[in-house]
Amino acid sequence: MALPFESQIAMMRWTRRLVVIAITTVAGVVTFWRLLQISPPGWKTSEYPAMAFWSFLLGIWVLGIAKFPRRWLASSNIVIRVLVSVVLAAISAVTWTYLAVVLTGGYALAFDANPFVCWSVGSLVGMLTAISWPSIKGDQTQTAKAAI
Repeated sequence: MALPFESQIAMMRWTRRLVVIAITTVAGVVTFWRLLQISPPGWKTSEYPAMAFWSFLLGIWVLGIAKFPRRWLASSNIVIRVLVSVVLAAISAVTWTYLAVVLTGGYALAFDANPFVCWSVGSLVGMLTAISWPSIKGDQTQTAKAAI
């Protein structure tokens, strides 16, 4: 039995939110891992949980920043959405890095890889997902059921 249309919209919203947070977190941590592969420190790193935690919070930050532009750009051209996503991702990465440094008392600057690069990539991927995710309009009619 199919869900009512309003429930489908709510499920789509929560799915998008969870995917944006997950993609932002994974992109930040994978970038951190890749930077450590490129230039490994002389010691064993143990900062993956800290990077995952701060990247998870970055995902929530990106979702909050993308909320209103997503509504305004829902029916616009994909090129405009990508350009807006890149600009907003840069703004969110800079502000998030500053907030993380202030909130950790400077500890974020001592990560084994550059957190700004990790959070820039995570921000970009998350913002592109948040703004470019297809939306369901509330005024659409239900799709026709298949004939038997």
